[in-house]
Amino acid sequence: MPFILEDLTPEAVVKAMADNLSQYYRPYAELPGGEIHFETDCTWFVSGVPEKWFNGVIDTRFEEKNLESRVRTILEEFGRRSLPMFWNIFPGATPAALEIALLKQGLLPEAEEPGMALDLRRMNETVRAPDGLTIEPVTDRVALEDWTGVWMADIPESIAGHCRQVVYALGIEAGRPWRYYLARLGGKPVATLQLFYAAGVVSVQHVATLQAARKQGIATALTVHALKEAREAGYRVAALTSTPEGLPVYRRIGFQTLATFSAYGWRPR
Repeated sequence: MPFILEDLTPEAVVKAMADNLSQYYRPYAELPGGEIHFETDCTWFVSGVPEKWFNGVIDTRFEEKNLESRVRTILEEFGRRSLPMFWNIFPGATPAALEIALLKQGLLPEAEEPGMALDLRRMNETVRAPDGLTIEPVTDRVALEDWTGVWMADIPESIAGHCRQVVYALGIEAGRPWRYYLARLGGKPVATLQLFYAAGVVSVQHVATLQAARKQGIATALTVHALKEAREAGYRVAALTSTPEGLPVYRRIGFQTLATFSAYGWRPR
């Protein structure tokens, strides 16, 4: 049986949220050209894919006395590989001056999102979905291509191609810790979601709805459907980080903000 978090104190949940997200990034190192390095004060990984989302630093625990030199040393690794990257700031990252040091080295703020959690036994399951909406797990390549088509609908092809490359390479085998879900309206793919199981909790990733299908309750219905399956598997806690657009959806379901997750971006010169 997998470990399932039962301690619902805010401290335990926030730690599990950070651990889940840390593990979420690690499979990128399995891609051709990928590497992962577990250093004493951080973990950094590369995928070989020239998009910043797939190369980065996690679990930073630097000391104040050598902060700037450590940041420079890590950036040199990405520079040698000519890869852009994300530096993820999870709750508990140290030292307090870390983000200032990143700015000094030329990194730019990319995201600052609320980290939200939900007790799945208290989920608001009230859903008003349009007629003709169906939700299915993604279990084959055809459905996965439909999934990526919706997920990348508003993304330039130069970036979308790399994202599809990553999704197809990592696969959808049953033994993987992720599950993909696809919503169709009248048979047409309209919304996506991914669940990621790690650190005793399930995180919600890649929620996207086609522009023409928004404001109909589809994202809410899709999220509730997927999380009910996680609850049936025995999980107590769901976690996510939210964009401003997603906040109303998640709050209606019952998610509450417990922390802040930030990221800084960098490109080699």
